[in-house]
Amino acid sequence: NQKLRRVSFPVPGAPDEKQDDDRAIFTVRIKKVRKLHLPELTDEIAQREGFDTVVDLRRAIHIDLQGHKDQEEELRIKENIFNLLVKDAESDPPESLIERELKFMIEGMKYQIAQSGMKVEDSGFDPEKATKEWREKAIFNTTGYMMLEFVANSENIHVTQQDMEGEYELLAKQTQQSVEEIQKRIMSNPDSLNQTTTKILGQKAMNLIYSNCEFEFFKEGDEPVTETKQEG
Repeated sequence: NQKLRRVSFPVPGAPDEKQDDDRAIFTVRIKKVRKLHLPELTDEIAQREGFDTVVDLRRAIHIDLQGHKDQEEELRIKENIFNLLVKDAESDPPESLIERELKFMIEGMKYQIAQSGMKVEDSGFDPEKATKEWREKAIFNTTGYMMLEFVANSENIHVTQQDMEGEYELLAKQTQQSVEEIQKRIMSNPDSLNQTTTKILGQKAMNLIYSNCEFEFFKEGDEPVTETKQEG
């Protein structure tokens, strides 16, 4: 069997995705269809994975899945906190910070395109158009960073050398570069250094806020009903 499929690849700053020149056509030939048959889970299989019994393996899988779920929930809560900080901000960030954030976002997109093996000019990405489209997002991000920096200053939170070294190692692992290369690239670029320290400071301030949150847990379906106040 042979299937023909037209697929759209929207790229920020690219032409309208509804235009024909923004689509690629793939012809897919199906040669074989296979059905996966899973073997019965036994202690022998569990032992090959480093566990004594199936019960131990199931317990480890459950703990791992719960850990991922907890991380997702923590990220969701932190995102809500960030949104509230932006909402409560009483002033807009300075234009210089907005421009720096926009530059960082655009350079990040260029880096992702380069990592995929494609040239920026062949990707359809238009930095000038993206600068206009992403401005509101840059203002939102910068406002949140500004509020987190205020929290950090109030709580006497600072970026340490150990924090920077941890960031170098993380970026080196993500980009498959050496720690020395990452450190040299960041330290030689004032904008990159400022962005990195702002990121770390914001993370530490956010972790402080999160650690001081009080949570009340409910079973699904037992959540309290929030009353809506009517004006007038």
